[in-house]
Amino acid sequence: MSRLWKWVRACAAAVLWSGVLAGLAGFVEGVSQWSRFGGWTAGGGESGFVRSVAPSVTLYSWFAMAAAALLFAPYAVAVRRRPGARLRAYALTTATAVATLAFFYAGYAGREHLWPLWWAQHELRAAFALQAGFFVLLAVLLVRPLTVLAGSLVLTPRRNLFLTVIFLLVFTSLWPDWRDEGREERCGALARPTAAPSGPNVVLVTIDAWRRDHLGALSGRAGLTPGLDRLAAEGLLYPDSWSSSCWTLPGVGTLMTGRSPRELGVERHRPLPAGAPTLAQIAWSHGWHTAAFATNPYLTSAYGFDRGFAEFEHALVLEPLQPAARSVLARELTHWVDRFAELDAAQYVVGKALRWLPSRPTDRPFLLWLHLLDPHLPYTVRETPGGGPAGALPSSALLDEHGLAAERLSDVRGEISGLSPEVREAIRGLYAGEVRYADRQLDLLFDALRAQGLWDSTLIVVTADHGEELFDHGGFEHGHSLLPEVSAVPLIVKLPAGGAAGLRVAGDRASADLLPTLCAALGWTPPDSLTGRADLWPTGAGTPAPVWTGTAAPAVLENLLYGPQQSAVRAWPGFAILAPGAAPVWYDLAADPAALLPLTAPPPAAARALAAADSLRARDDLAARGLADTQPQLVTPDRALQRQLRSLGY
Repeated sequence: MSRLWKWVRACAAAVLWSGVLAGLAGFVEGVSQWSRFGGWTAGGGESGFVRSVAPSVTLYSWFAMAAAALLFAPYAVAVRRRPGARLRAYALTTATAVATLAFFYAGYAGREHLWPLWWAQHELRAAFALQAGFFVLLAVLLVRPLTVLAGSLVLTPRRNLFLTVIFLLVFTSLWPDWRDEGREERCGALARPTAAPSGPNVVLVTIDAWRRDHLGALSGRAGLTPGLDRLAAEGLLYPDSWSSSCWTLPGVGTLMTGRSPRELGVERHRPLPAGAPTLAQIAWSHGWHTAAFATNPYLTSAYGFDRGFAEFEHALVLEPLQPAARSVLARELTHWVDRFAELDAAQYVVGKALRWLPSRPTDRPFLLWLHLLDPHLPYTVRETPGGGPAGALPSSALLDEHGLAAERLSDVRGEISGLSPEVREAIRGLYAGEVRYADRQLDLLFDALRAQGLWDSTLIVVTADHGEELFDHGGFEHGHSLLPEVSAVPLIVKLPAGGAAGLRVAGDRASADLLPTLCAALGWTPPDSLTGRADLWPTGAGTPAPVWTGTAAPAVLENLLYGPQQSAVRAWPGFAILAPGAAPVWYDLAADPAALLPLTAPPPAAARALAAADSLRARDDLAARGLADTQPQLVTPDRALQRQLRSLGY
């Protein structure tokens, strides 16, 4: 029994001292991060220091302790017959657990600073071997000094073990309650009624880069989106719905604020202005509970999309590691988990919502937002019934067994004219497979709402931030064009209690109409000066579905991500592409919905539509000046954010 107790004590020493040594490394890194990102001004003086340092110390300590707990038994078995077996097992365990940090630091340094391009190309082979080499080297260097110290310092005096426990408990106790603190930061300044309001729950789903012709209910493609087709059969379907732009930041910005991209002033690294209330802030202020599970690097808190959400989780960082998000270990753990688990895939995003629904506060209605990334590049072969392209992918340098990687985006653009019909069709098939996969995951969410008795009391909106070009006009992907394949988006609305089920709402509808309509339908006070229409769907019992009358005001589309400057004017059925120094190119959307055949002469209402568009721009420029004082500074992407953007082709 005495012998067993000695081994138990050796194991405890290895675990605890691994935590202390790794915690010291975390302390040094935490101090470095604190000094780089605000010093004593971050988070209010000394509390900023604690909030910067304690999470790193805690994360590093517990990670090393977990590693040591797993390693001690194998080492003990391996050295049990050698002299000083307990000391050897302790030293090997502690050295290996602490040296694991070298593996992550080497990966971080190589990928983020030294050789990012080479590392990205060789990560699972040569780069991994290089990381492993640093890990082994540090472990070997640590074994000898740890063996020498073990007998006198670690294993014998009980006081030393006691001090290590105190060290670990103190820093662990300082680990922030990041959920409560985040809620206070995002919602604490908003007024909120104490009494629970009456009203339906709201579920908003935005699907990234989802083309309107990839909704089965509109395209007639049976089996492409069966779950969303069933949703459309129970609600309203909009065949002519449009985004405000052709990429995520302005597209979702308009959905969330009801304001145009020009008014918001958003651009590649310019976030939402604080003076533009978001959908979540409005909902929270009226008593709704708010939660979001998002993807896409442009929808992080840095760009303002977390405002008003009591619970906001983004796939960019493993959520439990959020307090230590700046630390190398948190970034690397997220990177490796995401490498194999694809944390921004719909199954994980929807999975978060499925776990949240039963645990949410039940005394209030809720607003739940999900942003699914799957139809966005990269296009991955999905293991879903009927998923992916028909048959094996054709032989091409652009494709591999996994699909089309975002790193190949420039190659696809550069070789469009030379792409074979087989490769083009395979790429389209991969994209369709991503849409089908997202639909399948959303069907699980809809089933959960039904099973939990929430279906009839929930208003559901499903739409997209923009579409995707699949060689329609000689281009590929999005961000470069405002033609219909990129700016036209699906829109489905399922009203509570099955209201207006199965109706197809004709007429031109814009993403800017969503927020005003939600405010009108739910009795929320809308922000001032919104120009969107508030009649997307019936707002009262027995009210007939809105029918477009052909008098919709012209709309302006703009804010490209890259490529030649371009804007668009939509004045149904006319659609014009405007480029500096060139005459407008007009299309008739009624006769040519895909805008493939330019008109030989402008339509009769062209001049009036262009004048109205100029007035809209002037109004938005004036409104933008009013919001300019609340515009946060440009976002400076860190290495992790840059890597995430590159992985999506940005």
